[in-house]
Amino acid sequence: MLIKSFAQTYIRYIRIQLKPATVRLYEYALRNVLLPRFGEMELMAVTKQHVFEMCLQLESTPTMANRCVAVGSAMYGRAAQLDCVPKAFNPFSRGKIYRETRRERVLSAEEYQRLACALDHFERYQL
Repeated sequence: MLIKSFAQTYIRYIRIQLKPATVRLYEYALRNVLLPRFGEMELMAVTKQHVFEMCLQLESTPTMANRCVAVGSAMYGRAAQLDCVPKAFNPFSRGKIYRETRRERVLSAEEYQRLACALDHFERYQL
């Protein structure tokens, strides 16, 4: 089975199982990285070397490289559940190669206001 064929099934699955923001991330990784690179290959033809080369090409976007590995690994996990590949076959497993730096998130003014309202409400009605 070609990866692009299985990906259609997988996308239907994730749309049911995952949260909308996660679905957007998975679809982006599939549409923009994984399918252009691997779509015409058979599921069983992808090797760890292919995944490593993909990561090297995504060196300028290390977080996206790691996300693509995670999406590929999840997709192969689902393929194994459906007996499309052997259970132990996952060329994306342990593929994360880039270190990610923590990002500090700062609340916007609107978020601060909502937080203050929530805390005020909590203090009034919970104590």
